[in-house]
Amino acid sequence: MGYILHAGNIKGTFYFAFIGHRLAFGKGVAVVEIKDYNVKCSHIKQTIIDDKNIKHLSIAQTCQGAIVIGGGKHSIHLINCLLNSNKPVVAIKHTHGIVANDLPKGCEVKSNLLTAILWLHHKIENRK
Repeated sequence: MGYILHAGNIKGTFYFAFIGHRLAFGKGVAVVEIKDYNVKCSHIKQTIIDDKNIKHLSIAQTCQGAIVIGGGKHSIHLINCLLNSNKPVVAIKHTHGIVANDLPKGCEVKSNLLTAILWLHHKIENRK
C-alpha cells in the first residue's frame, strides 16, 4: 500500500503532483479554502475549510509527514504545525520560495525529490 497525497491547494506544483500521483494509482486529498475550490478538478477530492489556520492544523493532524517544494509565506505556518505535531518535514533544495532561506528549525533539506521521498519514507516507517 502506498501513501495518500494530501495538499493544501490544487494550483501549480500541487496540480502536477496530483496528476503524477494519480498516474501511479495513488489517492489524493486537497484541503482547500473556499476561494481555491476548483470544479474543473473533480478527479481530486477536495475538502473545503474556511480558515487557513484550521486548514493547516487539519493537514498536520492527518498526514504522516511532508515534502516542501518552494513554498510561500503561509508554508512556514504549515511546516510549524507539522513539526509541532512531531511529523517529519523535508524540503527540496534549490526550489526557491521559503526553501531558499526561511525554513523553520527542524525541517530537513535534501538535494532532490528522490532523496527527500526516501528520507521521509524512512522517518515514517521508523515511527511505526
